[in-house]
Amino acid sequence: MGFIEDLRPADTPEHMMPAWLGCISWALSEPGVMEQFRKDTGITRRPSRSPLEQMIDEATGADRHFLEAFIKWVNVEVWGPIDPPIEET
Repeated sequence: MGFIEDLRPADTPEHMMPAWLGCISWALSEPGVMEQFRKDTGITRRPSRSPLEQMIDEATGADRHFLEAFIKWVNVEVWGPIDPPIEET
């Protein structure tokens, strides 16, 4: 399993993985969400703009550090806990 999958919340079942990944993808592309993440965490990193910047980020681990922090934040602030199934009476 990759590091992104390892960050899936424990209460999110595997069959919800596509929705969880979609939520993360949406959050990365939403300016208001990114602004709130930066405000809450103080992490101001912006995505790499050139192939050279991307290679440097990969070599230094900056891209992984950012994604890990962002995903953990999204898990709490955007995704939230999964409600248990409603019991039939």
